[in-house]
Parts: sequence; structure tokens; C-alpha cells
Amino acid sequence: MISNFFIIKKVEHEELKTLKQIAMYYIKGAFLTDLISIMPYGEFNKNLLPLRFLKLLNFKQNENKFEQFFTEYTYHILHYTQIKKVLNFTFIFSLMTVIAQIFACCWVMIGIRE
Repeated sequence: MISNFFIIKKVEHEELKTLKQIAMYYIKGAFLTDLISIMPYGEFNKNLLPLRFLKLLNFKQNENKFEQFFTEYTYHILHYTQIKKVLNFTFIFSLMTVIAQIFACCWVMIGIRE
């Protein structure tokens, strides 16, 4: 979470280079969901544990960034249909990982309540 204050970002064809610009962009964007999702709710109130799923709101945004990155660096090696196949496989694998994580969290919450 702290590293997000220092990563240079491109916003609508403009790079945010100064720390103040990057910090303001992050605070206005994903900071609140990141902060809520990393809080140790198990220590305070176990009923608040599902708030950790707020981090999944950034999943689609990260998927688009990965697709742009992957396409940009592999377009000269792979054909467009091959790139789409790799991206679809990566998306399905990521989705299965997220679903497994959700089930694992539910399993832990059931164990805690009993």
C-alpha cells in the first residue's frame, strides 16, 4: 500500500511524476478501499471480516493494466489470437484463485464462529 504513493502512473496520456501528484491521485482513487481491506478486523469485530473483499473492486482495473502491458510487450512475438488465448487463460486462472480465496475466507469465518 505504501509503494502506491511512489509508483509513477499514466493518467489520460499524462505521467504523474511528482510525489504530490502521485499521492493525490492515489488518495482520490484506491486509497480508501486499500486501507479498509488491510485493517485487522479479526482483532476488533469478526463480523467486519467481509470488508476485506473491497480489494476485489480493483480487480477489473488491474486486469486491464495487465492486458495492456502483456499486449505491448508480446505483440511482436505472438499473433493477436494467441495473445487473447494467453490473456483468457490468465483471467480464468486469476478468477479461480479469487474464488478459492473467497471460499477459504468463508471457511475460516465458519470455523471462527463455531
